[in-house]
Amino acid sequence: TFTKVDGPDLAVTKDDGVETLAPGEETTYAITVANHGSVDATGVALVDVLPPGTRFVSASDGAALDDGAADGAGDAATVIWPWFGLTAGEQRTVEVTVAVLDDAVAGAEILNRVAVEDDGTHGEDPTPGDNEDVDLDRVVVPVLEEPPPRPTPDPSGGGPLPRTGGDVAELAAWGGGLVAAG
Repeated sequence: TFTKVDGPDLAVTKDDGVETLAPGEETTYAITVANHGSVDATGVALVDVLPPGTRFVSASDGAALDDGAADGAGDAATVIWPWFGLTAGEQRTVEVTVAVLDDAVAGAEILNRVAVEDDGTHGEDPTPGDNEDVDLDRVVVPVLEEPPPRPTPDPSGGGPLPRTGGDVAELAAWGGGLVAAG
């Protein structure tokens, strides 16, 4: 008889702890990969697909950025960690930091995707549905304080002159006095 041996049971979760981001703001995603199976996982490949509207800042544990431009296909930028192993019951957390572009508009989605798989040496993952995760944030543009209102001109004609700062009534009195004096 043939007995099926369950393979490693990988799962990945991702969270940056926020739901909104402002233009220019940085956020760091914690990505946790766990092996819930009773069999070791080898050749674990972890890939994070960076969201449009962001730029890569940094990543932990020797990860490298593939900006997608090398093949000319315009693929999304991805962060790729070196292959690693996870023993049964082990988990590992890595990080990736991105910055929202300065010209991001309010309401734009920042959707960051991550996926994990192993090399299959020790069998198939019995629950592949938890081998991907996403983190969704929305861009909010902070409301800037409005500038103070401009003072309205005095309807009587008094008040400072725009360029000299002198008072209109005072200058009129001086002018009238000079005219009378001849």
